[in-house]
Parts: sequence; C-alpha cells; structure tokens
Amino acid sequence: MTAIPYALYNAFADTGFAGSPAGMIPRAAHIDAISRQQIAREVGAPATSFVSFCSNDIIEVQFYSTVTELPMCGHGTVCLLTGLVDRNILELEGTDTRRIEL
Repeated sequence: MTAIPYALYNAFADTGFAGSPAGMIPRAAHIDAISRQQIAREVGAPATSFVSFCSNDIIEVQFYSTVTELPMCGHGTVCLLTGLVDRNILELEGTDTRRIEL
C-alpha cells in the first residue's frame, strides 16, 4: 500500500493532547473497506473519517473506529470539517450548511 496522507485533530479543545481526537483522510475514494479498517487501526484514534467526495454542498464520508465502521461520529465530524477547511478543500462562512452523506 502506498503512503496515505492523514491528519489528527482534537475536537472540543483549544490545546494539543486534549479533547476528543479523530483522524481524517481527506481523499479516500480509492480506499476499500478492508484497507480503511486497517488504516483506522493504525491511526489509533477513537474515530477516523474517510472522505470519498466533497463539494460545496455534499460531503460523502465514512467513519471507522479501531475495530469497526461507525454509523456516525459527532467529534469525528467536527475534526473532519476542520481538516477540510485547513486544506482549502471546503470553504465555510458564517452559518453555511452542508449535507454529510454516510
């Protein structure tokens, strides 16, 4: 497997090593479910998000813990949006809304 860029974020914290950590893989459309589970286990966070598609209106994402796929993850969503904005993949202004598809 080739190197897969990822990031770790801490939701609900304004300092490092606090809050609720989650991993984020911004471009994961090509990663199959078995590999996603292996990557989430390697990242080691309580949740890791895998973004399959992102536009200004829709974000397609799956969340994995270290042991299983998750139906949804609140703190993982906060970390996901932060990561997408940090990478200029997503622009948010004021009270913008986005639809997240799981």
